[in-house]
Amino acid sequence: MPSSIAAIDVAVLVPERVAGPARDISRALSGGRPDALQLDDTHLPHVTLAQQFVERARLDELFGELDRILRHEPVLLLRIPGVAVDHGTISLAVDRTADLQHLHELVMDAIEPFESPDLGRGPQRGVPAAGTAVELRRGSPSTSLRTGRGGAPGRVPGADAFRPNGEAIRPQDVDWVRNYREHSAYAHYRPHVTLGHGDMSPAVQPIDFRADRIAVCELGRFCTCRAVLGVWTLGGTRL
Repeated sequence: MPSSIAAIDVAVLVPERVAGPARDISRALSGGRPDALQLDDTHLPHVTLAQQFVERARLDELFGELDRILRHEPVLLLRIPGVAVDHGTISLAVDRTADLQHLHELVMDAIEPFESPDLGRGPQRGVPAAGTAVELRRGSPSTSLRTGRGGAPGRVPGADAFRPNGEAIRPQDVDWVRNYREHSAYAHYRPHVTLGHGDMSPAVQPIDFRADRIAVCELGRFCTCRAVLGVWTLGGTRL
């Protein structure tokens, strides 16, 4: 039975001229390792606007709020200046334009009332402040099981809110979503398209692109977008 709570990402779905190169670089970074992050048709290239745990019973209400705000927002004109490498996580950097920052803050404010009281914000031991090596721990392909007393493994609290699709959800994934509002939003917002993990810095020419599709996705391992729950067009309606 699915959890009553869902880990979601409100994301900008990038067009194919960005998604294609992103998948190609991600495939090269993964090296075919089964536990590596690899973008494909079920791990969607995207720019996160917000992440949060929400009650599934309130998703329709949340969708209605997104209907209300997104119909008035303009199409985004965005630019990828190149690749960013942060503690082993490799991404396509995205310029933080005024319109993108505004949309991020608008969505963060709109979905805050729908945050799950069971998996919402709270002090988490071992979770660093923004700007530290959190990306490394977020990205490392570690196990999804915590070690209990006597070395016995136990389920990761909160993992049931994710859509694993056969991939193990890690403690880092749960902590990342739980602490997104404090550590990665507003003044800490750094838009990007995550590609994978490694030491290489692939050469990418700057890309200017237009983005008009916003999706609510269920999150999986590495906080990837695994399933689309709803799609909207900026300045339009839900598709």
